[in-house]
Amino acid sequence: MFRIRTEARILSHGIKLKASALRLLCAFALAGAAVSLLLLLLCVCYGAPAVFAGYAFVSSPGMCRALPWLLAAAFLLYTLFFCALRAALSAVFFSRADPAGARPARFFTLAAGVRELCCALQIFLRGAGWALLFGSPAAVTAVCLSVLLRGEGLPAAALYAGAGLCAAQFLAAGAASFLLCGRYSMTRYLLYLNPLLGVKEAVRSGVLLTRGRLLRVAACRLSLLPWQLLRLFAPARPFAFAYTRLAGAVLCRRMYKDADW
Repeated sequence: MFRIRTEARILSHGIKLKASALRLLCAFALAGAAVSLLLLLLCVCYGAPAVFAGYAFVSSPGMCRALPWLLAAAFLLYTLFFCALRAALSAVFFSRADPAGARPARFFTLAAGVRELCCALQIFLRGAGWALLFGSPAAVTAVCLSVLLRGEGLPAAALYAGAGLCAAQFLAAGAASFLLCGRYSMTRYLLYLNPLLGVKEAVRSGVLLTRGRLLRVAACRLSLLPWQLLRLFAPARPFAFAYTRLAGAVLCRRMYKDADW
């Protein structure tokens, strides 16, 4: 882990401002998508004339009917723009750690945005599935405790024992989910190495590459947790952001090089 962090610290020189600028563009695109979605939901619930009362462009009935579709199109475009920026930003870090792949500018396209969106959705759904699977015993324990407390109550010893068991189950579920979510850490790196690779194939290949190395991935992610928290402070955000992302890129490159092909 020390070698990975040292190499990431060296590679982060000269890239902090560029990464911060792309990060701000990503935040702008995400904010645009959020505002468009909020206005779309308000128009669906209350109607465009009520939401935009006082504006001349909603005086036409045709504009009132078309406005929700325009907001939906704006939400989609902002989302794809955000995903393309995110894919290009990941490619910047990957190319810094391993220049063997495609140029980062190649990922700033509509097709790259669609693929990044599909990749993010697949990883999110798989991670949520693991969290639900491991968290279900803790949820059952919490429901049983709440039902018993609504009845005649529980003795103090039984209540404390049940609460401790529930907390231990939640902690174990979080640790197991954190460990298994490392299976998908190689997915975006594989898409960077081969932009024509499908998302499903990249996910499957990433799972195979991380087999037997989950503890290594989890140890690297845990070692970067303080730097992730440091990103909350504005003065340290550019350095911490570049450092953590480059450490992940270096880890992916080393795991790919060490794979037994």
